[in-house]
Amino acid sequence: MKDLVFIASGGRTGTNLFGNGLKGVIEDCWSQHEPDNFVLKRGHPTHERIADFGLAHMTLGKLKSGLRVIGTRYLNGADKAETIAALRVIRANYHSRRPEGLIVESYSQWWMVADIIDEIWPGARMVGVVRDPRDWIASWLSHDPSRRKGWEPMARSVRCEGWGSMSQVERLAWEWNRIATVLLDNEGPGVRTYRFEDLMFEPEAKALEDMVRFIAKGRNYGEVSKLRNARVNSSGARQWTEYGPQFAQIVDRYAGETMERLGYDRQVTATGRAN
Repeated sequence: MKDLVFIASGGRTGTNLFGNGLKGVIEDCWSQHEPDNFVLKRGHPTHERIADFGLAHMTLGKLKSGLRVIGTRYLNGADKAETIAALRVIRANYHSRRPEGLIVESYSQWWMVADIIDEIWPGARMVGVVRDPRDWIASWLSHDPSRRKGWEPMARSVRCEGWGSMSQVERLAWEWNRIATVLLDNEGPGVRTYRFEDLMFEPEAKALEDMVRFIAKGRNYGEVSKLRNARVNSSGARQWTEYGPQFAQIVDRYAGETMERLGYDRQVTATGRAN
């Protein structure tokens, strides 16, 4: 049986780097970021991915049976057994084709099934990566300001009142809080949550090594610092302090308590690395 680990987040947290880089650090490991994405780009292993998932799933099929769709249905009350069966189907060929004993997949939407990940695949583990919501929102606003306006299907899953009249920052703050809360509430032997700032910037890399050790589960691993890249999901982004004092007030209103659970300073006035 394969040893499976899933890295989840809200995006803009370096999971691309971890997903693609861990195979170069951990022995007998295959790791990949969003393995069923269809990308028309020179040097991209799309032909290998088609063999793993099939062209139909990687294109129009994801609109009916992709991870985001299945996860959203689950949040909206879909039957747990049906959710488990559906997720096993879309990953069965991929898992069986890999010769490595450990398969690590980074895909932001896995957080939606954090509470049942070890029921989908017994023994599977999950790593959640979260970022200071002020920096996370600023990163999204800089990265894709026209598209990233919050995720309405997820808001419907918990009947978020006033969604239609919420600003973009309010929606993103609400979304961050929802993702982080689910990950934290499901922490246990098989689910751990790490702060992006600790993984990327902590001088002694203790959090990064702890994450790699948790994923490796007894396998040998090499130098973890090679996983770091200061430019990942940060280059060119505006600082959240540039958005004015109301920005921080909005974030605090929607996500302040969860920020405290993660050790973020709600009163901090400078962006960057969390206290």
